[in-house]
Amino acid sequence: MDGNGMVSIQHPNGHAWRACTVRPADRVERLNLLAADAVAAQRTIQWSDD
Repeated sequence: MDGNGMVSIQHPNGHAWRACTVRPADRVERLNLLAADAVAAQRTIQWSDD
């Protein structure tokens, strides 16, 4: 946390953002993150096959 109360958040899929508050993700948010990770992984697999 920096001096103005902001925190930097880094998700394992590489996305990063800054926020003034941190709370646990709810069920729908976790499912959305998992779905986004699956889509990103699928794209990586398709690109590596070319």
